[in-house]
Amino acid sequence: ESGAGLVGKAGGDVVGAAPGAGAGSIGAQNKSSIGPAPPPPGSLMPVVLPASGAKLEAPPGCCLFVYHIPVTWTDEDLAGTFAPLAPPGNLLSATVFKDKATLVSKGFGFVNYDHPASAQNAITAMHGMQIDGKRLKVEVKKPRGVAAAVQPQDPLMALAMQQMAMQWGIPPAAGMDPTQMAMAQAQEMVQAQAMVQAQAQAHAQAQAQQAQAQHAHAQAQQAQQAQQHVQQAQQEVAAAAAAQQAAGQLSSRLSSANEQVWLRIGWISELMEDHDKALSAFECALRHNAYNVQTLTAIAQNFRKRDNWPKASEFLQRAVKADPNNGETWALLAYTYLLSDDLQNAYTAYQHALFHLPNPKDSQVWYGIGMLYERCGSYEHAEEAFTGVLKMDPNSDKKTEILFRLGTIYKQTQKYPQALECFLHIVNSPPPPRTAADVWLQVGHVHEMQSQYEQAMEAYTKGTNDNASHPKLLQHIAWLRLLESPLQNVQSAIQLLLKAAELDPNDAQTWYILGRCQVGTREYNRAHFAYQQAVYRDERNPTLWCSIGILYYKIGQYKEALDAYSKAIRFNPYMSAVWYNLGTLYESCKQPPDAKDAYQHALELDTESAYIRERLQRLQLAADNPSIQLDDLPQLPAVIEPVAIKALEGSGHALAAATAAGGAKPAMETRPGSVVPSAAPSAVAVSAASALSGHIDFSRFQGNGTGSLVTPEAAEVARKMASEGGLLGLALSGKGGGGAGAGATNNSAWANFMSAATGGASSSASVMGLVSALTGGHVDKDVEMKDVVGEKKVEERKKEKGEKKEKETKRKKEPTDKEDKKSKAEKKDVSKKLGVGEGEEKKEEKKDKIPRGGAGLEALLHGAERSRDYEKGDDDEGKA
Repeated sequence: ESGAGLVGKAGGDVVGAAPGAGAGSIGAQNKSSIGPAPPPPGSLMPVVLPASGAKLEAPPGCCLFVYHIPVTWTDEDLAGTFAPLAPPGNLLSATVFKDKATLVSKGFGFVNYDHPASAQNAITAMHGMQIDGKRLKVEVKKPRGVAAAVQPQDPLMALAMQQMAMQWGIPPAAGMDPTQMAMAQAQEMVQAQAMVQAQAQAHAQAQAQQAQAQHAHAQAQQAQQAQQHVQQAQQEVAAAAAAQQAAGQLSSRLSSANEQVWLRIGWISELMEDHDKALSAFECALRHNAYNVQTLTAIAQNFRKRDNWPKASEFLQRAVKADPNNGETWALLAYTYLLSDDLQNAYTAYQHALFHLPNPKDSQVWYGIGMLYERCGSYEHAEEAFTGVLKMDPNSDKKTEILFRLGTIYKQTQKYPQALECFLHIVNSPPPPRTAADVWLQVGHVHEMQSQYEQAMEAYTKGTNDNASHPKLLQHIAWLRLLESPLQNVQSAIQLLLKAAELDPNDAQTWYILGRCQVGTREYNRAHFAYQQAVYRDERNPTLWCSIGILYYKIGQYKEALDAYSKAIRFNPYMSAVWYNLGTLYESCKQPPDAKDAYQHALELDTESAYIRERLQRLQLAADNPSIQLDDLPQLPAVIEPVAIKALEGSGHALAAATAAGGAKPAMETRPGSVVPSAAPSAVAVSAASALSGHIDFSRFQGNGTGSLVTPEAAEVARKMASEGGLLGLALSGKGGGGAGAGATNNSAWANFMSAATGGASSSASVMGLVSALTGGHVDKDVEMKDVVGEKKVEERKKEKGEKKEKETKRKKEPTDKEDKKSKAEKKDVSKKLGVGEGEEKKEEKKDKIPRGGAGLEALLHGAERSRDYEKGDDDEGKA
């Protein structure tokens, strides 16, 4: 057993050793005793020598035997793997053994270091490491001398070796000890076994490489087949796309054909005035093409016929988004905005229209621009625009409407002869939907503004012959009944106003004038009801709230009067009448400082008012001489109505008459509720009834004296047009737009442009030349009212003053129970309707102080000093 073990160890150590690589004694003994034996077939030989070409002998314990090396490794691969493990020594050599015939690696090799620590480091690091599916086996190569060293010196051991050799059938060699011969033969057998194992490993590796090659070939074939499938799929997709494209083209052609058919159906339905069916057809056409400008415009026109301006604007906006360079669509959108009172967007849209239109001198476009200028209060430019339209297109379907608008512009600019000429030329062919009664209303209004009351009544009468139920005609006739003229008749005016309110209950102006008449006749219950109806329809009108405050003052409800005056000041702090009434209210409540502040503010707004100066002088006199009793002085008007109605005033002009007569003292006014007209020296005479509008317009009585009918929004647009040069600047500057430089355009530039557009200079005279050949018009919504209160002669005032004093004296001496009961009952009834209990009713003898705080004078003065933002502010307490 020990011999076999030694042989096995020896054989294992000798396998793969390079000739002469070891320094053992067994090689030397073999060489001297038995001589060199021929190497058996397949014997192992080193294939790589050290770089120096000389054999390097490794110290004992520094030569490593490496098993299971990958067959693809070379000497360089083996050296590169073990070289990093050399420190603290160096790598001497690294050899991979190969077959002589095939030069295929045998799967093992030798690594030599010059230091035993390097060899131990390599064993520790590399032994058992798995590379390419194999685990390396690294161990120290035992030297060749181990065989000689283990030769037994004991006779018994030698005998055992001989017996083992005999059992193996090894014949004793000549000159060789049987034991040595057995050892040599055993070594050869071990080497043969190692060679067989190496060949088996090489064959297995070759088979593995062949399997890998086959697998790679199979993968290549699969990839090729997959590529072929992809190409085939791509061809199928391309064919499907081509078919789909062809089907899409056919579908697009069918959709376009359907779209055109639906459009034609819609147009035919429009011709048949079946607007619902037309809208349905247009919507079907839109489903085939959502960006068809023609379809979107047709739908917008359909909604315009229904007066549905928001929907019309919506579809026109979609149309200009689909085609932003379409000037005609922009012009249509601008006109739609104009009809819906959206002046800011109308101005912007007209800018786009003039920019994109190939020819900006389009009569339809300039007709809309004229309307925009008219709405913004630029009557001069509006007149020029309308005149230019008539010259651009003498056969325009808008010519009657244009003449009507020119008539209203002339009326507002006080060109009364031109206005009458325009209206009289169209009275027999009024533009629809207006009637001859509407035109006669305008004619009568022009005469009324010139104080030609009989001619005005004649025109109104002709209007009633055409339409006896025309509410505005009845309103104007009633107003004539209230003026200082032979036609004056208050009761007749009340009856006409009641009938007008019944025909048109939404006209706040009619309710206001009716309430004023009923206050004048002391019918406070009915006056309160009329004011209430007016407030429901126009809750932000300062004139209305001023008159309501006067009603409260007359019935002794001073706190409610203060609230009404506060609302009037909030809506318009520039009405001197409101501040005067507020001063008399504070004075009645024994608050002279507050009254003085209010009078001073009123005087700033109306510097020529004799009543205000007289009030201030009396307050100063009372302050300097407390012993003076102001009640002993001639009384002044307790309140001033913002709109004067002569038939309801009594002796309202007594102070002015006395002053004109030579500076006499003001006339005695015995009734505390007497009313005089508000002094407005800069205001022209305006009628209290508007010819066209259903809304109250007392702008001439609100302190500015301009008579402007322009809303704050329209004024803002007008300012913007003026700063940017407006549409005129855009037209004059061509495609470049208005810009800042266009703001320098003036009337001369405008005239030159319109002259180039129409072939001649544009002026009022040229317009009147057109009037003789053209007829037509359109009703304006905003017509100012005329204050026809004239001053009486001094003699008439003196006579009226004497009669008034006599009546007052008689009334004081002989009061009737009937009158007192009636007055008290009416005041009590009004108090109940206004939510005031009996305990809160105020008597005229009791002068309670009214608050100065949040609702007092300081708050009102603070509100008056603000800008005109009051027109835009919300009023939570505006409703009655």
